[in-house]
Amino acid sequence: MSKLVAVALAYVVVSRVFELWLGRRNTARIVARGGHVVPDASTGLLIGVHAAWLVALCVEELVLGPRLPWPNARLAFAVLFVLAECARYLCMHALGDRWTVRIVVEPGAALIARGPYRRLRHPNYLAAAVALVTLPLALGLVVTPLVFLPLKWIALHGRIGAEERALEGGSDADAAASI
Repeated sequence: MSKLVAVALAYVVVSRVFELWLGRRNTARIVARGGHVVPDASTGLLIGVHAAWLVALCVEELVLGPRLPWPNARLAFAVLFVLAECARYLCMHALGDRWTVRIVVEPGAALIARGPYRRLRHPNYLAAAVALVTLPLALGLVVTPLVFLPLKWIALHGRIGAEERALEGGSDADAAASI
């Protein structure tokens, strides 16, 4: 495995483990304020897709190797990946202690309307999908994004539907890291 791929994978793993920890901590805080976790199968699906994506990155790099030969294109995808990650962290910042991995409803909480949430309903998921595609392409890997973008879309479709149902229930759904 190339050093570049190893560093990229290490970054993703460390950042996602941190996000899982942060999400758990924030969930506990919301529950302590009277909120509750909404049971939802999409959380497990999102985590599974993301974990499989990491494995697929390794497998593709080891078996097929980089297949995107254009250095300028790979650099452009690397820049897009960094921008997507910045956007994800901007979303986390905008949500503050209401950012969670699971769907958590806090009765009476106002819908977040600052940062990227002023313009988009689910900006974190858009940024996560961009990151899912651009990191492998920046590493020259072309099969992984082709396989996992549809899987991520299916998982996000279920997640967004579950969040919207929670919102329609008269409460605010505070969710959602893109795993």
